[in-house]
Amino acid sequence: MPVVGVAEVERVFRAEYGRAVAVLVRVFGDIDIA
Repeated sequence: MPVVGVAEVERVFRAEYGRAVAVLVRVFGDIDIA
């Protein structure tokens, strides 16, 4: 199994953060909860 570096994790987090928040807002109906 390949070792994933911190920089790679940070890159993926930054790339997917907006999408994750959008999904949570849709599920909970409130940005403060998301």
